[in-house]
Amino acid sequence: MKEILEYDYPKQFILHEKSGTKIYRVIGEDEGSKDIDDYQYSIITTISEKKDDGVKFTQIQHEDERLGWVNLNNSIQLFRFKPKSYKFLAEDFEANEINDKLNIVKDFKTHFTNKILTVKSEIEYNGKKLLGIFIKDRFFGFHDEEYFEELIPTKIKLDENDVKTKTLYKNSSMVKPYHERVNFDKPRLVSVFKESNIGRIRANKKEYYWITLDGLEDYLVNLESESKKESDKYLDDIFYAIEKEREHSKEAVKTVLSAQGFLNSKRIREKDKRIQTLQNSFNRANEKIKSLESGVNTNSGNSKLSNEEILELKRLNHKLSQEAKLSEQRLEQQRDYNRRLEEQRDKYKERMKLVEEKLKKQSK
Repeated sequence: MKEILEYDYPKQFILHEKSGTKIYRVIGEDEGSKDIDDYQYSIITTISEKKDDGVKFTQIQHEDERLGWVNLNNSIQLFRFKPKSYKFLAEDFEANEINDKLNIVKDFKTHFTNKILTVKSEIEYNGKKLLGIFIKDRFFGFHDEEYFEELIPTKIKLDENDVKTKTLYKNSSMVKPYHERVNFDKPRLVSVFKESNIGRIRANKKEYYWITLDGLEDYLVNLESESKKESDKYLDDIFYAIEKEREHSKEAVKTVLSAQGFLNSKRIREKDKRIQTLQNSFNRANEKIKSLESGVNTNSGNSKLSNEEILELKRLNHKLSQEAKLSEQRLEQQRDYNRRLEEQRDKYKERMKLVEEKLKKQSK
């Protein structure tokens, strides 16, 4: 657990430190420092960590601005994970005060009712676990977990008699029944909101519907949400950060390779064109020299070019030949650079896989 807690990776925090705390451009130097009060209750991302005289300082970033180094003591860490689905339960819902501090003010109850909500993170605040709620990728703040129910994935095979008499719904709101005839083929219960007494079934290979769980209690006796240890939330956050870094790296590599490919293809086309021009000039000069030499040999008295002029043409021809060879060599070097760039990209992917495998081993 100690290794996991000390692992330096990009984390996210809600910044909440003592008023007057400094964010240093250079640790310990007031020049260029910022006042943390301007960023209190902002969500920040960490870049790196280091110790100075035994005190840990963290380099932080807010949106696209790199703020500097700060000693984090009271800030609230976001523990991120792969998206999970939840359903809103509470009639007596009360919004948490932290949302006001984050400047997230909405009619949460109206937004949450009869919707499948996505949860991507959690925090600990005033002794309670709060879930980070999203609706269609829009963030709706942090809310007490007691007001929500997690969707439990299942793989329960059903008999056709279990479902053929049930009312089917297309949506989890269970408002509009589906009246069309449905062909059941090896039906299966694929997910459940147990407390809400509804579940999603796969009727056949293509169609999915929501149903009530009445009459299916025997299937659900031992069905519970997955419980996790304290260390699991740290590991989930590490894997989440690695996956995000991988996605960013992939996008960066794609952008670089795309730009590099465009520039390289343009350069290669220009070099190919220049090589062809030089080659044509070389061939024309070579033919002219041969023609002139032939004229000198057969009728030296009538030649209008002296031997010195023919030698000058030969020198020019040799220069053109060398330039063509040099351009060809540079073109091949550019192609070799492109190959090495692709090899570096593949090696980076392999390193990321090794990091993931190492972390998985540490977690066991």
